[in-house]
Amino acid sequence: MTLKEFRHQLGRLFRIRKYLILTEPREFLDIGKLLNTSSDSSCAPRLIETADDFKNDKRPVVTMSQFGHNGRFGNQLFQYAFLSLVAHRQSAQLQLPVWAGSAIFGLRSMCSIKTNLRTTQESKMTVEGLINLMTNKDNNFKGIDYDGYAQLHTSCYAAHQEFIRSLFVFDTRLTDFFDQALARLGLVQKKIISIHLRRGDYGYNQYFRAPCSWYEKWINESDYSPNEYIIYICSESPEVYRQRFPQFTVITSDDLKCPAKLAPYFDFMVMTRAEIVATSNSSFSFFASMLNTRAKHFFRPDFDQLGLIQYNPWNADPLLTRELSSEQHEYLKSID
Repeated sequence: MTLKEFRHQLGRLFRIRKYLILTEPREFLDIGKLLNTSSDSSCAPRLIETADDFKNDKRPVVTMSQFGHNGRFGNQLFQYAFLSLVAHRQSAQLQLPVWAGSAIFGLRSMCSIKTNLRTTQESKMTVEGLINLMTNKDNNFKGIDYDGYAQLHTSCYAAHQEFIRSLFVFDTRLTDFFDQALARLGLVQKKIISIHLRRGDYGYNQYFRAPCSWYEKWINESDYSPNEYIIYICSESPEVYRQRFPQFTVITSDDLKCPAKLAPYFDFMVMTRAEIVATSNSSFSFFASMLNTRAKHFFRPDFDQLGLIQYNPWNADPLLTRELSSEQHEYLKSID
């Protein structure tokens, strides 16, 4: 491993970049305070529960003691969806610690979770075994402490689209804030093309930085009209790329006056609401495309094609796993 690759690995390990260093989840429990709108101090008791809340619940427990350590927000979304499906099928109770989704989607969380359950390691299971947990009732189910990423080929989840989407419904204060910001900018009637340019900890192995030039080429070869569409750039450093699409009105979370702590989540929300979605090779934007019911076409970067390809969010691998060499990563950076 080269020194450069080691630095990338170290950065990933400690989550030192914006999209991975997320504020302490409990700070998200008062969305109103973060948005400088109506504060709801009663939010925490509704969302965070203690062991006493479950003392009369004799159902087996589905949990993940490594939740928040096996990846952050994008990974947590896959994990939460999978574990919710398992709990639903096995008539079990889901216990997970507080995370950003607790407030953003109003999901129940625990102050503490059971850790004395047997660990179910994804690496030791087959895809069929994981699917079986989600789809077939086991009358002898005793509960699990799951350890894995749950990033199955999404055809495995396709039959559960509506259930998964029902889990991740945004707090209306977030959606209202977004709609009001668009109205203030005079853009309510415009359709949105969301472009995710993942930077930060990317640039090693399969985690390649898809160059903005690919997205420029895609836009220039499309028939999307600037009179009909605006472009929303989702990125750790969106201002770097604002001028790359001069024919379009380009906006970012900064234009929405979005609080910095919530900016990545607004990027995520926009990708769930856009009419055209172009992702990076990232579970963050991929899961957003799974929740999107407006878009008819989705695009992702592919190194083999040196550009964007179309994909079906419910029939694809969440990540393209081809590992690139350091020279190939340097090439992508040079044409960014």
